[in-house]
Amino acid sequence: LFVVGRRTGAERVENLLVEMQGASLNELRIIEKNIERLSLFKMLSGFQIARLAERMNIEREKFSIQESE
Repeated sequence: LFVVGRRTGAERVENLLVEMQGASLNELRIIEKNIERLSLFKMLSGFQIARLAERMNIEREKFSIQESE
């Protein structure tokens, strides 16, 4: 059953993935808190959380590489 006006977990994941691209380190921290909140309220599946965590690690690595250069 799809309720008009409510977002699905897949839509949330896609929005968060887009937000992560090009985000600053502080923005990534805010996004991480949003992911934690969504997972706490069971709005994301385990697979979706894992996908977001993997992307978060990739984005954070970019900052680590930039700092080491």
